[in-house]
Amino acid sequence: CDINSIHEILGNASRKFRLTSSTAINAIDSACYDLMGKSKKMPVYQVIRKGRSKNVLNTVTIYLGSLENTVNETINILTKYRRCGIKRIKLKLSGQPKIDKKRVMVVTKLFSGDLTLDPNEAYRDERLAVKIFNKIYDLVGDRILLIEQPSPRRNLEKLRYITERSKIPIFADESSANLQDLYRILESNAVNGINIKLQRAGGIYWGNEMFDLAKKNNLGVMVGSIQESGVGVSQDVNFLASISDYLIGSDIDTDLDLEKDIVTSSSKIPFRNGGRLPLKDHGLGVKIKNSVKNLMSSTYEINVD
Repeated sequence: CDINSIHEILGNASRKFRLTSSTAINAIDSACYDLMGKSKKMPVYQVIRKGRSKNVLNTVTIYLGSLENTVNETINILTKYRRCGIKRIKLKLSGQPKIDKKRVMVVTKLFSGDLTLDPNEAYRDERLAVKIFNKIYDLVGDRILLIEQPSPRRNLEKLRYITERSKIPIFADESSANLQDLYRILESNAVNGINIKLQRAGGIYWGNEMFDLAKKNNLGVMVGSIQESGVGVSQDVNFLASISDYLIGSDIDTDLDLEKDIVTSSSKIPFRNGGRLPLKDHGLGVKIKNSVKNLMSSTYEINVD
């Protein structure tokens, strides 16, 4: 499985037929790396880079809600993941300074670990963003590790303004979806770091390109995910394990709340010692449930009579 040739073919096809789905490219990329791992009899993270991985601390997310809801959700998360050794929480912000500050303070009182903050582009006024972020830093200090994407993704000038004046490191998320975005970020010197999400980047191959470029330019790197099942999460975690020496952290938690997953419970990526750890099985290491296989075979069965 020549991953370079495969992505060259995919790139040519994308340009010819105007196919722009990074998720589809990621799916093919994931299957290729799984195949390479199985053929070489090693887990995917060792296919990407030789060597041992270290534990990367992972955040669990508290979404937008009232102050009361934030209190309850913090308690629920701490109770649910206590045995997993949870050490970091990610708190979504609304773009409303007073409310955001109160929610940050209540979480820091209930939780003794570190936080990351994610406004999801909510702060349209860059001056207001700097003011509230620095006020939060003065109250909480270095327990706030970073802030993801505080301002609109397309406006790198606002992002740079905040980065240059914020006491808390600023990371791009929506602004750094792929390699082309990263080049623009570097040209404008807009952030302190980036969040790499393989579904947006186009898979491990392009995620690796982004990582190498970010590292070369002294940008911090974290690995995140979108709404993904156990298969996508295994890909994400194998990727982060391959670059674990450099990572600031990870935000891979969307599978933790899935009532039903397509992978077997024995092949789910564990959450242990505060981090997501790759399986040592060959390839991605995941096994699809028989019920899912049967459903897929019956759904796509072709009647040739």
